[in-house]
Amino acid sequence: MKRFVLIIAAMALLIATALPASAKKPSSNLSGPMDIVFAPIHPPICDSDVFWYGTVELHDVTYGMTFAAAGLSKFVGNTQHYWEDFAIFDGVPAGEPEDWTECPDDGNSVLEGDLKGVGRFSNGKITENGTVTDASFPFGEWDGRRMHADGVVEELAPGVPSGFTGTIRFN
Repeated sequence: MKRFVLIIAAMALLIATALPASAKKPSSNLSGPMDIVFAPIHPPICDSDVFWYGTVELHDVTYGMTFAAAGLSKFVGNTQHYWEDFAIFDGVPAGEPEDWTECPDDGNSVLEGDLKGVGRFSNGKITENGTVTDASFPFGEWDGRRMHADGVVEELAPGVPSGFTGTIRFN
């Protein structure tokens, strides 16, 4: 029995030391607040596939952010299930997103990925989960990591979104 336990322990040690550095989790947490605008109700400053744009703050730096539809939404009861691509850019335009004259995607992409989201019409809350598919400086270590966002959709009138405030987190 001791021999079996020693063999298992040795195999576990061998596997743990053989994993590449990229397979280990980053040491710091990456999360921050988002302030996003629903594009169709504002001047169309972004490409036609960008429906939401705004800012996200990560490590005390403000970045531009966009969300583009990646498939048709599915409505089930009082919820909407949707698929989107997200991108975070440096070089954010000045001022509030509503006042921008250019889309934040004019900057350099530092994080990109895809997500699945659920919006609840009863309370305006959304939850999104996804994966980072491309990352560059200063977030290169987050490539392949999971993304989670949640918050509340703000409305101009019932059923007419104007924006979204929430938090994004990368694990």
